[in-house]
Amino acid sequence: MLCLAFAILTATAQTDRQYIRRGNAAFATKKYGVAEVNFRKALAANAHNAIAAYNLGCAMQAQHKDSLALQNYTLATKNETNKARLSSAFHNMGTVYQAKKNYQKAIEAYKNALRNNPHHANARYNLTQCMHLLKKQQQQQRQQRKLQEHVLVVQLHKEATTLQ
Repeated sequence: MLCLAFAILTATAQTDRQYIRRGNAAFATKKYGVAEVNFRKALAANAHNAIAAYNLGCAMQAQHKDSLALQNYTLATKNETNKARLSSAFHNMGTVYQAKKNYQKAIEAYKNALRNNPHHANARYNLTQCMHLLKKQQQQQRQQRKLQEHVLVVQLHKEATTLQ
């Protein structure tokens, strides 16, 4: 009975790996939809497979399905024990946030990538880029608020002078 249970577990482990291999092959040829299906099957076979979750995130990101990519990268970060792969998942989360101009979340994701792999050059570069872009974004927002306040003051002044 115990041998049968072990054989079933082994078959399941092989199945998710087989789906991952098929998904990787499809991804390499830019067949992202086919890759997505195989990575989903791998996760169905083993819901805790961090590699399948990460790869599914990559396939989703390649198809511009950013919300789903983030969900899968998050799942990968919860199940991954390998620091280098964990760093890559956080880095990819950062790239999604950066593309959405959510620089604060991107910065946090890149910092997490660097905590897990201090030598991740792309994460370090993207972190400095996002810090600069966030500062620029905040300056633009301040300027926009000042402009809106100025327009409001001018309008109030016009209204006050027309009432007199």
